[in-house]
This record gives sequence, C-alpha cells and structure tokens, in this order.
Amino acid sequence: MKFRQDLTLRKIGEDHIIVNPNQGMVDMTSIIKLNESAVFIWESLQGKSLTTDSISELLLANYHVTAEIATRDAEEFLKTFQEKGLLED
Repeated sequence: MKFRQDLTLRKIGEDHIIVNPNQGMVDMTSIIKLNESAVFIWESLQGKSLTTDSISELLLANYHVTAEIATRDAEEFLKTFQEKGLLED
C-alpha cells in the first residue's frame, strides 16, 4: 500500500491539508488536515510501501514513544488513511 500519487500536501498558514484534485467543487466537510507527525510520515514515506512496521519504525526512530504506542499509532494512521481513500495498492 502507498499514498495515492494524485494527492498533494499543501501548507496553508500553520495547517497542512491534503488536496484531492479529483474532488471538483471543494467540500469543506471532507478536508483532511494533518498533524505534525502525520506530515512527517507523509513526507518520509512518499512513494514507499506503507505498512504498520514501516510507520512504526519511523515513529520509534524520531519520537520518544514505546514500541506499543508506535504500533498502535501506525495501525490507526493506516486505518484512517484507508477509510478516507488516501491509499492505493
């Protein structure tokens, strides 16, 4: 699984949002705003395989978290991005 290649991460003011070029008229209820760690994951793993392990390893190497927390956060990240339709095989 990878991030969809047609999506773009944009910084607007202090916020980072994902822009979907296929959305047509902008639906403000479906804007996806990323926090700092999600932006870090997005930028670090762009074009690479997204797995619980790859995300967890990235979190462990760059944040002061336990392996349990990193795995839980990685699983939640993948689930959320999959539900939002931001990933492709």
